Amino acid sequence: MNKKVLWISVASVATLGIAGFFVWRYRKKKKTAQELDNLPDNFQEVAGNVQEQIEAQAEQQQPPVQEQQQPQEPPYVEIEENVVYLSATWCPACKQNKETADKLYAKYKDKVEFITLDVDDEEAKSYGYQLQVRHIPSLVFVNDGEKIDEMVGPKSMDEYEGKMAQYFPQLFKNKAKIAPKPKQPTRPNVQPPAQSNEPQEQAVNEAEAEPQAQQATPPVEAPKTPSKPSANGIEEAEIVEESDA
Repeated sequence: MNKKVLWISVASVATLGIAGFFVWRYRKKKKTAQELDNLPDNFQEVAGNVQEQIEAQAEQQQPPVQEQQQPQEPPYVEIEENVVYLSATWCPACKQNKETADKLYAKYKDKVEFITLDVDDEEAKSYGYQLQVRHIPSLVFVNDGEKIDEMVGPKSMDEYEGKMAQYFPQLFKNKAKIAPKPKQPTRPNVQPPAQSNEPQEQAVNEAEAEPQAQQATPPVEAPKTPSKPSANGIEEAEIVEESDA
């Protein structure tokens, strides 16, 4: 019995609480509506001015936002050179390529319009901006002030000269030389030994003396030997001994 009374009491309190909330809410809305009805006609204008004042105070309290400064365009320059080399002292790749670049400049500075620039110089900034150079070291080939080709990064002398030959072929016309003919092996300048004329002279003297000897000694005729008839009709030669005289 006591539990039942307890539950009824709790339910009654909850109902009264909910009912009181809705009554309070209704009265508040009614009061707000009455206040709005009593507002002057220029209330919206006044409210707008108040909102603007609040925003202005908020802007004053906040630090001013720094405007990003756009990089100024470097002054324009007349680019009359045909080859432009851009580098910097603080650039590791430029330091690596410095020796090759110096050799290239020393070799061709008097043959073509060639200039080397440090990108930290004011003039170099104009060159880099107008030639649209984004990386260094860079060797730029220029025609009438406009970039036609670019070599970026460290390069070898052969690579640079290969590109130079492409745009300045007249510099390399006389470079190829005809291979020299192989030299004949040289022989020592040794004179043949002098031949003595004694055997030849002796042979000539003997040839001249032989006809004279033939003329001086008449030919010796062989002695005729008498023949004897033989029994069979064949003659036999009779041997005649010559005297020692």
